Order: sequence, then C-alpha cells, then structure tokens
Amino acid sequence: MTRDAVSLPPPSGAHTLSDFDFALPPELIAQHPAAERSASRLLDGTGAAPVDRTFRDLPGLLAPGDLLVFNDTRVIKARLHGSKATGGGVEVLVERVLPPFEAWAHVRASKSPRPGTRLLLGDAAAGGPVPVEVLGRCGPEESLFHLRFPADVFELLERHGHVPLPPYIAHADGEEDVRRYQTVFADRPGAVAAPTAALHFDEPLLARLAERGVDTLRFGPMKPVGLDNPRDCSPEFPNGRWPYAVVQLRQDNKLGTLWNMVGFQTKLKHAEQVRLFRTIPGLENAEFARLGGLHRNTFLNSPALLDRQLRLKTAPHIRFAGQITGCEGYVESAAVGLMTGLMTAAELAGASWQAPPRTTAMGALLAH
Repeated sequence: MTRDAVSLPPPSGAHTLSDFDFALPPELIAQHPAAERSASRLLDGTGAAPVDRTFRDLPGLLAPGDLLVFNDTRVIKARLHGSKATGGGVEVLVERVLPPFEAWAHVRASKSPRPGTRLLLGDAAAGGPVPVEVLGRCGPEESLFHLRFPADVFELLERHGHVPLPPYIAHADGEEDVRRYQTVFADRPGAVAAPTAALHFDEPLLARLAERGVDTLRFGPMKPVGLDNPRDCSPEFPNGRWPYAVVQLRQDNKLGTLWNMVGFQTKLKHAEQVRLFRTIPGLENAEFARLGGLHRNTFLNSPALLDRQLRLKTAPHIRFAGQITGCEGYVESAAVGLMTGLMTAAELAGASWQAPPRTTAMGALLAH
C-alpha cells in the first residue's frame, strides 16, 4: 500500500525557515576589524526606533546595578592543515581538547579517515608535520573524530595551528587575527570561536563600565571568589552570606606592623579609598600608612610572540622570564624564571624538558 506525498501549507501565523532567508552581498561583510575595538557599530533598540551608535556608547545605555557577564575563554589555534600518511589533503578543526594528548575534532577530507589512519598535520617551518592517529568516531551522532596527538595538544596547536576564523572571512589568518580574534580579558584556553559581542570591549571601555556601579563589572582584586559565610545569619542574609571578595594582605616589615593590600591599584581619591577600605571586615579601625595609585606594567603578548618554552618565535635563541612574560606577582614571576632556567639548562645539555602538567600551579602559569 502506498501513499502519495503531499505538501501542506504552514498553519496561519507560522513561519518556515525560508522566511528568514535574505541576501547579504559579500562586499558588506567586513573582512577586518575596526582599528579600535570600541569604535564598532552598535544598534540601539531600546527606544521607539532603532538608533545607530558606536560600541563605546554602551556605558551610557546601562544603569548602576546592571550586571554584565563576561566569557573569559581564550580562543585556541584550533585549525590544522595537513595530509593523510597515504596522501590526500585534510583539514582538522579541533572541537574539544581532552588533556593531555587527545581531542575531538571535525576532519575534512576526500574520504572519511578510518580508525588507525595517520594524519600528518602542520608544516616543516614549525617543526612538523606532526603524526596524529584517528581513534574512531565520537560526539553527537558520531559527527566528530577522536584523535590522539603525540604531545600536549594545546602546545601543538599553538605551534602548528591556525586561528579558526569563521567561513565568511575570506583571507588566511595572520598576526592581526591572532590579536583581534580574541577578547582583551581572554584567560582560560579552550574556545574554538570567539564570543563575538565581547570582541568590542577594550580597556578604556571596561574602565568606564567599572565606574558605573559595583555590579556593572566585578573585575580585579575585588572580583568575587565564591567563599560563603554561613555564620552571618542576619535578617538580610537569613541563609548565610556570600562575600564579594577576599583581600590578600602581605607583611611589609619585620615587626608585622605594616601590611600591604595586594593588587589595589585605583584611581579613587585618598579619602574615598579610606572610606571604602574601612567597609572591609577587619579593617574598620586600620591606619593607612600609604594609599593606592596606578602604575603600568609592560608585558609581551606571549601567546603570539613566544613558543611553549618561552622562546621568541622569530628568534628561538632568545628566551624571556618573569613578569614580562605576562604573569603578576613576585612568587609567580620567580617561578617562571625558574622554569626558564631549567629549559635553558636542558637545551644546553642536549636533553628534553617536560613541562609540568597544566593542572599544577607551575604548569598553569606556563600555559597562561
């Protein structure tokens, strides 16, 4: 028994996918970002009619007490080019890293690679190609491939990978894309696509947002860290209180009479600093010997300029150590210096140096 296929019209008021099709001329797709991040265009739809603005107008559209939630993941160089060991070009887009040596990825090839297939990824100029083994299919509806790399995946991607630009960007990735296809507050590596709206925030705009109110931007030494205080069961917090921050104090003299509040750089006037600091439990009656100010540190753009062993990519005989690599703090800077010394000693001795796992304090510093 057969039944003829029929096409029924959609119910009244319903929409089909084709209703949302529209023509977008290629010449209207920006291939490069604006010179200034916050100079990008912003369409304001809060009024009766849409208004064209620039992104730097955003603080004026927010009220004190508004909350912005930021995605601080760092985009990795997730796209790899290469070939099968038997020939034929392949393109790999890493979707998820399974530390330390495996990943789920999209693989584009003339024929889908079978388990056991060896892919040769990267080019000779970066020390490649790198042999990668296909373990099988995985992910939703087995749409991805399970790959095994010969070393730390993040390190290999940084050395051999390309910025995973969207398909509507026609040019090959370059140094501008390494810097601009990344938010200014990117921290934790793992994203394969940038949080697009967040690309328009820059440091001056973040500073203006921070001045709008305590809930507009929690960023810096007073950033919430999630330590609860169940003993504070006041009427306002009947189930306990969650403090906004923890203040780190560092002893500044042998007698223990001077303590430094770590990380408090501020543009606040001195009287306002004293008023604010006295609201911190335990500092209500403190005497302030010296109040905070602003200073500027100089850092390298290490993810773009240095390799995994802190060598300058364009001149591998030069290594960097300490704060200039992008880490803050005396202990942290000394730790990076120690690792740089170990790397150099191993290289001079003709030995290999294994980086600490990313899950350790030293390994996390190096990865950052």
